[in-house]
Amino acid sequence: MPTAATPAASDATFDVVLPVLKDVGGMFADAFVHLGGDEVDAACWEQSEDIRQWLADNDNLSTGGAQRKFVARASHALRSAGKTVVMWDEAFQVFGGRVGAGDDALHPDTVIQQWRWAGASLERTRAITSSGLRLLWSVDSTWYLDSIDTDWQAMYAADPCRGLSDQQCSRVLGGGGAMWGEHIDASNLIQTIFPRLAAIAEVLWSPQKPASLAADQGALAAVHARMRAFRCLLNARGVAAAPVDNKRAARAPPGPGSCLAQ
Repeated sequence: MPTAATPAASDATFDVVLPVLKDVGGMFADAFVHLGGDEVDAACWEQSEDIRQWLADNDNLSTGGAQRKFVARASHALRSAGKTVVMWDEAFQVFGGRVGAGDDALHPDTVIQQWRWAGASLERTRAITSSGLRLLWSVDSTWYLDSIDTDWQAMYAADPCRGLSDQQCSRVLGGGGAMWGEHIDASNLIQTIFPRLAAIAEVLWSPQKPASLAADQGALAAVHARMRAFRCLLNARGVAAAPVDNKRAARAPPGPGSCLAQ
């Protein structure tokens, strides 16, 4: 329990966190370290008398200012260890889109992973890439694998660069399918990931698709055939990939038949 000598809100947090980040930076060869930062709920900070006092004692920081302070110091620790920082797109918002030097802006080397859609997905992508920051695209629900009602066709139709200028697109490093645990456990994890993840992989490993692809039945039939063949290959190798044409991920086959037909 906190005492008068050891307040609940203290800069001592940094004495613990920053050396850990530096140690992590030195232990792994990866160039990137993800700092998270999504869905930070500051309401509990505002309800704490100790934290409110800490904010007041630190130039009357807002809760957003406190988050920026933490991100700036943690990011500096990782950069000093030679790492590139990745953060969820809320970081771009909490810094007000500011990019540059100083603790009140995101460092220009920061990579933003975009997950939010909320009816403004494209505008958010444009804003991030126009700021000069690089971006990873993992928009929910399009590329969220735990969105069990999103089929492979919808995942394949997505294009992270659609609607961007060439300069903006050049800052899209790639993306990925994200899996979260709301509907997932050991009993259905693999079936929920595969084969849909293959559709995302083909988008990321292939040249940018023309917008007319959705109407090109021949091209889509070829993708469909590849998806079915890949599912059969996974099954043959012991990977419990679900049927390609399920309306919901991880659902059992609708009836007997070849893996190509399910």
